[in-house]
Amino acid sequence: MEATLAPGIRGAAIEFCGTEGKLYITRSEFIFTAAERNAVPVTVKSPRDQTIDHVENFLECCRTRKLPNGDVYIGHRSAAASHLGNIAYVQKRRLNYNPDREEILPL
Repeated sequence: MEATLAPGIRGAAIEFCGTEGKLYITRSEFIFTAAERNAVPVTVKSPRDQTIDHVENFLECCRTRKLPNGDVYIGHRSAAASHLGNIAYVQKRRLNYNPDREEILPL
């Protein structure tokens, strides 16, 4: 299977950018680049493609009817964190969020 995220970009990955650098994570490696000028990226390779773990867990759940390691609730909460970060970034402000009601509160 091959996924295209945007024209010319292939695969699945996530990038976290912070004050001390950025961390780029794929299914096969972690790449950290410090914020300093001309910093050399540090790469840590995974011993195997992490997609295999996801597929094995999914097939095991099909056989046993058990919940997967990351069920729909975990996926929803993970996506919400990214969405909230994007909203705060676009609005250029901090957010006050009620996780029980899943709503952004006034400041």
